[in-house]
Amino acid sequence: MVAILPTIEFTFKAGELVEQFKQFWGESLTGYWRIELQDRQGKNLNRLWYLAIVKGKIVFSGKEKLSWSSLYEVLRYYVLRLRQEKNKDAIEQIKIDSASNNNFQVGKIVSQLDTANILHYNDLRQAIQNKLIDDIDEYLFDRAGKASFLPDSEVVVHAPIQGFEFQPLQAEAQQRRKYWQQINNYIPSLSSILTIQPEAIVASPMKEAQKKQLHALIENGKNLQQISQALGKNRFEVAKGFVSMVKSGWLKIVKSDEDCATSNSQPEIFIVDDSPVLVQQFRHLVTKWGYQVNYSNNALTAVQTILKSNPAIIFLDINMPGASGFDVIKQIRRQVSIANVPLVLLTAERTMTNQWRAQWANCKFLSKPCKADEIATFRNDLQALLQELAPVRE
Repeated sequence: MVAILPTIEFTFKAGELVEQFKQFWGESLTGYWRIELQDRQGKNLNRLWYLAIVKGKIVFSGKEKLSWSSLYEVLRYYVLRLRQEKNKDAIEQIKIDSASNNNFQVGKIVSQLDTANILHYNDLRQAIQNKLIDDIDEYLFDRAGKASFLPDSEVVVHAPIQGFEFQPLQAEAQQRRKYWQQINNYIPSLSSILTIQPEAIVASPMKEAQKKQLHALIENGKNLQQISQALGKNRFEVAKGFVSMVKSGWLKIVKSDEDCATSNSQPEIFIVDDSPVLVQQFRHLVTKWGYQVNYSNNALTAVQTILKSNPAIIFLDINMPGASGFDVIKQIRRQVSIANVPLVLLTAERTMTNQWRAQWANCKFLSKPCKADEIATFRNDLQALLQELAPVRE
């Protein structure tokens, strides 16, 4: 007997959903998390995200509640053999037989497909896991909205797999986000379009069969999302596979209209600081306000990385190994393309000398919080500074 809890409801801002989930998630949950997504003004986007839960474990993720049609949509994306005509016909017949016998349970249909050697359990589980990671990556961290937990014991009989724990999936999605940040200069988004550089491909060490396969894969201006679907693979793994080709100059990325729109509406902040923890905290804060973030932890190579970006404002720590923030400022001022980008010096050392040097270098100055009661002031000062120098245009 599965215990069913009362309905849970709460609203959340961007970056808050993980912590909210931690408060309510437990082994007693069986039903659906229903997430209504909103924009930054709190307007409903008419986009829903459902997580089907059995005893605290996730068994499905999608735009609709778990059903055969919603599951089949996921399976067709990730399991190539299900696109074959013979298997599509067999699946349809099993579906008809199940409906006529009043036995239309998702779990039983999946079992029949496994028996018929059409869909193996490992492929099913991998497909659902891929969808879960993709959805968590897209919805969990930077979205605002309203969450409701809807108790539903019927999920138990429909569950196609033994579920996944939430925490490991969340951790994997966070690792993916860090990698996306690292490759953002090469692949801005899944909407980015790949184009072949003919001369570079001819001179590459790839075999002819590989070259033909590559041409066939990205012909007609396909973006990464479409390529991933064509391959039936996790879109993150596909993107990773193309990074080296873009770096080598064999492929070129053409930004889509969606990339350009995002770029225009989300100013990019660049931060140079040798503390990964501070960079992560800073990034977590300003993305809630609608900014993109790029960064460098190495003062000696920071300018080369900045030149590959399009920053609206640059924040620099003063005290870093190898070169100080003032050294980096001198390098930035010598680069025509970024010489006029607003600069802000960050430091926990609030000396008159540092403030004077920042003013002399034509920079703003912002003190890092040293105590817990200074955090609110820092947030307010940072937000005011960003609104002055790099406002988000909705």
